[in-house]
Amino acid sequence: MTKGVPLPYVVTILCTLGIISVFSLSLVGKTISWKVAAATYATVAAPGNLADLLTHTTPSADPGQTPPC
Repeated sequence: MTKGVPLPYVVTILCTLGIISVFSLSLVGKTISWKVAAATYATVAAPGNLADLLTHTTPSADPGQTPPC
């Protein structure tokens, strides 16, 4: 965020990238089922997209302002 990356992109990546990857989805799809892999992807992608949308709609705090404790 200090490098100019918009907050919604950071939130989406932090919520989804560490949990799911193409390699893990292909491994689950080949060994168990592609339906299970798709359901796993949807289970992770939906909250990540929701976090992105919530970040877009909530007003961002002023960087110079300290948050209340």
